[in-house]
Amino acid sequence: LGLANAVLRAGNATLLCNWEPARQLLDEDEPVTPAVYWLVAVSLVSPQGEPKVWAEDFLRQALGDGRLRARETGRHLARASLPGIPRRTATAPPFFTVDPPRLLLQRAVPVLESVGRASPLHARLVARALEAALGALPVPERPASLLPLLRLLDELRFELGGTLEVPRCRALLEALPGEGETVRVARRLLQGYGEASPRDEEATRQEVESRLARAERWQRANATPGPRWTALRSGA
Repeated sequence: LGLANAVLRAGNATLLCNWEPARQLLDEDEPVTPAVYWLVAVSLVSPQGEPKVWAEDFLRQALGDGRLRARETGRHLARASLPGIPRRTATAPPFFTVDPPRLLLQRAVPVLESVGRASPLHARLVARALEAALGALPVPERPASLLPLLRLLDELRFELGGTLEVPRCRALLEALPGEGETVRVARRLLQGYGEASPRDEEATRQEVESRLARAERWQRANATPGPRWTALRSGA
């Protein structure tokens, strides 16, 4: 992963071992805490490209192996995009700015779209994360600000079939005012796409296999402690 590799390239193994979020990013058997969810969310809405690179790598791995919960990822993504969070700027005093609501959330769409293409399971989990993110937002004054997210969610739901899973997302879409493309996409999502598709059935199979594989890794890890962190802590 990009963040962990950058720390390792710098030769700062002590920092990596002692910083719990970094350890969780590296170790596929470590449980994920809110600090990691927050780190991923802030990276996804960042205007810079480098944080998005490692966030995409981590999402592919951690969503696929079940460490990251899709709905929790979406809720943190919504929190990171809401106004009131100061962000550093070097353009003018006081060198901090507060971005408009939901504009930052659009920055996450390209990464989420890429992750959703990785497998049917990733498509399902990205759709679930998008629903959770939308459900955690207030009804916008300008529905068009949500259009990039709704388009991606609509594409994923079309591939998977079925209907929306998150009630709060449904409530938000039902409350969108006005007309236009955003509302039309919202109506399609509210109507749903019928029965689950073969792609959704494949996602179910992959999810079961992923959970079984993780359980087996956990059992092996607890039976025989791995040398990785021992070696890092000893400076090897």
